[in-house]
Amino acid sequence: MTVRISLSRAVALCCLILSPSVATAAEIMLVKGDQPAVDVVVPAQPLDNELFAAEELSLYLGKMTGLMQPLDFTGMTSTERFLWRNRTHESLVPIVTAGEESPGKFHFYVGRCGGGQELLDAAGEMAQNEFLIRGGPGEKAINIVGLDVDWDPDSPQGYHDHSARARCTYNPREGRYWKISFERSRGTMRGVYTFLEDYCGIRWYMPGDLGEVVPKATSITVPDCLDVRRKPDFVTRRAGRYPWTAGGWWGEHGVWLHRVGAGTARDATWANHTFQGIAKRLRDEGGHPEFFADVGEGKRSNEYLCFTAPGLADYIADYVIEEFESRNL
Repeated sequence: MTVRISLSRAVALCCLILSPSVATAAEIMLVKGDQPAVDVVVPAQPLDNELFAAEELSLYLGKMTGLMQPLDFTGMTSTERFLWRNRTHESLVPIVTAGEESPGKFHFYVGRCGGGQELLDAAGEMAQNEFLIRGGPGEKAINIVGLDVDWDPDSPQGYHDHSARARCTYNPREGRYWKISFERSRGTMRGVYTFLEDYCGIRWYMPGDLGEVVPKATSITVPDCLDVRRKPDFVTRRAGRYPWTAGGWWGEHGVWLHRVGAGTARDATWANHTFQGIAKRLRDEGGHPEFFADVGEGKRSNEYLCFTAPGLADYIADYVIEEFESRNL
């Protein structure tokens, strides 16, 4: 017996067979009437990474839906206002503590709450900035949680004040800097920004309102059961102007760097300022004065190297090999 089928049906059948699964999608209503239909939930004692991620999620859900209200700048200095990202409005999408969720609303659990800690425990070892997104419309909740390490300026590994402040973002509400570092893991933040990009269509092309794209919507469509686990492809991810100038790592530029995924690992091997490290080791060792640049009158620099000095190239090669071997690279 000969069975004949059309070419179009054959192609459709092949696609169905080869496809591992067909995900169903459903809507999450963000607004009911003129009120938020969702809330953002944080742990009872959130890390700064978790709380900042929750504020960003609330902010952009508010921008999408138009649920915003004017910011109260009473008692805030002009510098603090600038560091508050030059914002004039804040979101009406509520941020609540776990256990205080509003009945009937869709819940976005940010960080180690609503089952987030259990998801981390089940995930096992996670890489820096790795995150999980689980749940969906069918569960009436979505968990966004990742590997988070708050920066501690008082720890033995903490940075001195200038460098530490430059790697953080100011929190005028509490009169302090967020304990968020580009050199510590911010998995939950990365998960929130990925969700906003992938499922809300938000983009950040440059710092400030002019550089962002925020679609207007009262609902979003996502897979009925999200199961995402992701980590950055590169250990070091940097972009933009030199960080100590014109707002640098803090202010609007610093927040933008968080949003687009900039960051690094504390033990990363840097490709810049390498010669400064070599010069420091030479000073510490107290040897090879001939490796330093001749600045005239029989004097040598204690910072700049003389690249024509015999033996310096071999010394640098040994230094680089040691740096890579010490990091198992």
